[in-house]
Amino acid sequence: MKTYEWSPDSKQIALTLGPVACDYPGDAADVFVTSADLKAQMRLSSSGMSFEGTFSPDGLSVAFVDFSDSPARLFRYDLAGRGSTLIRRATEENNYHHLYGWR
Repeated sequence: MKTYEWSPDSKQIALTLGPVACDYPGDAADVFVTSADLKAQMRLSSSGMSFEGTFSPDGLSVAFVDFSDSPARLFRYDLAGRGSTLIRRATEENNYHHLYGWR
C-alpha cells in the first residue's frame, strides 16, 4: 500500500495499491476503494500508474492522478455511477501537485 485516505463518513478507504520497493511514483499502482469492514472492494483505475485517491468532501466521488500519459491527468470517479471523468491535465508549468484544486 502506497497511500490511503478515509472517506468523510469513515465507511470506506481510498487506497493506492502496488509495490513499494521503487521510487514514488515510479512504480506500478492503481487506486481502489475498500469498505471499512473489508467486505467490498472496487478498482477505480486500471492504467497501472494511478496514485493518491482522495475523496470529495461529500464522499460521493474519488479523485486520483494518472501518470500513464504525459502530462499527468486528474480523474474523478463517481462511486454511484461507477465511471470516471477527466477533470484536467497538468501542464509543463503546472505539475501534478496543482491538479488537486478541483475540491
